[in-house]
Amino acid sequence: MKQRKQQIVVICIITIILFFSNIAYASTTDTFTVTIKPSALLLYDEIPAKGATNIGLSPTLTISCLSLTNKTMNLSWYWGYTADTCNNLFGVNNSINNGTFQQTNLGNFSNYDTIYYWFLNLTDEDGKYITMLLYFTTTSQSGFIIITGTQNSAYAIVGVVGIIGLLGLFLKGFRKKKENKGDEI
Repeated sequence: MKQRKQQIVVICIITIILFFSNIAYASTTDTFTVTIKPSALLLYDEIPAKGATNIGLSPTLTISCLSLTNKTMNLSWYWGYTADTCNNLFGVNNSINNGTFQQTNLGNFSNYDTIYYWFLNLTDEDGKYITMLLYFTTTSQSGFIIITGTQNSAYAIVGVVGIIGLLGLFLKGFRKKKENKGDEI
């Protein structure tokens, strides 16, 4: 009798633990079978990867989606400058099956040296969902100087002409030295 009470207490404790830890179970009088329930939806193989750097402007974002129960899904794409403001919808893939999907966020990932966040929400036909928050940093300007305004444009043109002129003088001097060396024998 004492052993039976201990079994009942153990069954109750295991039932409570399993209930709160999302584990399915089946029991008989003396044995237990424990099965861990996998997540029904997966998001994986994201491009660019979380935390990626030196990403070009206006990249094409890529994600692979999987429903382990082969349900039809909807994928929503969001972007923002911070994780908290990542609520700007820029793409939707409706009634999709398992596969890889892409979106281009034209005009929004357009600043150099900036961290951008992108958020994915994958929902199946039963209303189950999974989300993923990612971010990347765009490339720096690579040393290019962009000058705007009419007055600055004029200065830029004068500067370029000046550099070309100096380069021409240098090459002319280099040729003269080479010619002079040829005369000495």
